[in-house]
Amino acid sequence: MEERKKVKVAIQQHNKQSEKNPYEKVLTPKSKKKTISKLSLWTILKSAFFALIVGAVFGIGMLIFLDISNPATTQTQDDPTPVTADDEDSTENNSDSESIQYGGGNYEVFQLGVFSTEENASSFQASLNTVPSVVVPRQDQFYLLTSALHESVDQSVIEKYLESKDLNQNDGYYLTSWTFEEKTVSSTENNEAWLDEGRSLLEVSDLNAEWEEELTSWLGNYPQSMEDDQYVNELINLTTRESDGDSGALLNRATMFLTLNLLFESIS
Repeated sequence: MEERKKVKVAIQQHNKQSEKNPYEKVLTPKSKKKTISKLSLWTILKSAFFALIVGAVFGIGMLIFLDISNPATTQTQDDPTPVTADDEDSTENNSDSESIQYGGGNYEVFQLGVFSTEENASSFQASLNTVPSVVVPRQDQFYLLTSALHESVDQSVIEKYLESKDLNQNDGYYLTSWTFEEKTVSSTENNEAWLDEGRSLLEVSDLNAEWEEELTSWLGNYPQSMEDDQYVNELINLTTRESDGDSGALLNRATMFLTLNLLFESIS
């Protein structure tokens, strides 16, 4: 009996020694050689180095692209300012700019009326179709004038002609003083010669038939820039109208002389 107990105890001890802890595998895994640490470090370093190279190449490429695509360049203070086409045109226009000296003057003129609108002045001008005249805007009013008394024009001849057309002094007309200021007239190379010739037509001593022919010839060569000028067109109308005798021809030439002065006065 005692011997059977010893055997039983021995068997139980053997079973306890051979039986594994059910948690041993989970809590205490088998150890492995730690060779992964060196491999992981080399992989990380290699990846980082490759990433740096790729980033540097990409960054340099973007800088080159942006520099090529952007046409604007910086300009240092030592660099001369580039001249554009507009600047060249402006320089050429300034170099071609000329000036004509207009002497002006003070003349007695025959005033046929003063109107608040240009339409009223033109309407009255048309009603006096036998009397050459010109509409002059000044200070928000419109004057209808005829005949500047040039030194060669006899005032009495003009007055007799106006009376023959039922226009009497202080009733149909007023004799008034009109001043043309001396000024420098701006010009260009294209019309400088034309304006200079026109100015010489104001510096004559006699408004005779030869002077009228020279004026008519001069008007025939007006530059395109003066095509729509009011006084150029008024002068053309005066040179094409038929004169009523010698006194009518003198009145017409005196009105041409007046209009020529108005032309130069109106040019900036």
